[in-house]
Amino acid sequence: MLVTACAREAEKVPAASQPPVAVNPVNPAAAGDAVAGDELRLQSNTQATVGGVRIGAGNFWEGEYQTATGEKKRGWTAGLWVFVQAEPPAQEHHRVGVGSKLAAGNLDLEVVELTRDTVRLRILPRP
Repeated sequence: MLVTACAREAEKVPAASQPPVAVNPVNPAAAGDAVAGDELRLQSNTQATVGGVRIGAGNFWEGEYQTATGEKKRGWTAGLWVFVQAEPPAQEHHRVGVGSKLAAGNLDLEVVELTRDTVRLRILPRP
């Protein structure tokens, strides 16, 4: 499944079809739960809710970032705002680039693509 976000909302789409970012807004609750291998594609200033985790993307620019292995790289980066709907709720901000990984509530995510206005995240399996 590929979850895309546009105009503040998300849409469920089979991963095999990999369409461009959704043009028509739909109900963000439609994103539902996701499983390992699913992907999220977020445009700048949009958000998606998946598995009790709301992720917003914005502030795209070129800069330095750190990959999951600790390597420092330079390229497109994005700000991700993560809100975990749990007790107690938690909010975090991350500056990410291609190869970055982060834990968000019950999800482990990896940045697999990042352009000047879009970030694509893959949901990783949990050990």
